[in-house]
Amino acid sequence: MAGNSVEIREEREEDGAFLLRLFALGYGASMAMLPLAENQKQAMVEMQWRAQDAHYRREFAGARFGIVLWEGTPVGRLCVWRGEGQMRVVDAVLLPEWRGRGIGAAVLEGVLDEARQARCVVRLRVEGWNRARRLYERLGFVEEGEQAGYVEMVWRPA
Repeated sequence: MAGNSVEIREEREEDGAFLLRLFALGYGASMAMLPLAENQKQAMVEMQWRAQDAHYRREFAGARFGIVLWEGTPVGRLCVWRGEGQMRVVDAVLLPEWRGRGIGAAVLEGVLDEARQARCVVRLRVEGWNRARRLYERLGFVEEGEQAGYVEMVWRPA
C-alpha cells in the first residue's frame, strides 16, 4: 500500500515542533500520571526530547536524520547511522494514526535495500513490548541480545 507515496527528506530546523509532537505522543503518555501541572509536564517532555536528540547526535555522529513523508505530509522520523560494514536504525517512529498502513515497512525496506547493496548488517534496538518488534521480525531481523528492557536486533543480507 505505502510504496511510492513514501519519501524521506532531511530534517530541517522548522521540523522542531513536529518532532516534539512525535516524541510527546510516545514519551508524554508516561507523564500523564504525574501530579504536575500541564505546563510542567510539557516542559519535562520538551527537556527529554532535547536530551534524546542531543544524545543521538553525539553518539551517532554523522547519522542522517530524516522526516518520513506520506504524499508530502510529515508522518514520522527516520534516523540511520552508517558505519564500516553496518548500519544502525537509531530512531524510526510514525505518528500513531499512520501506523499499520505499511509506511514503516516501506521505510525499512528502503534501509534494507541499501544494506543489501552495501552488503552490510543493520542493527536496531526496540523495547521488548513494542509492537514494532513484530514488523522487524517479519522483515528478517533476529534477536541478538537484551539489555535494560530493550531487545537488540540484527538483520543480515542473504
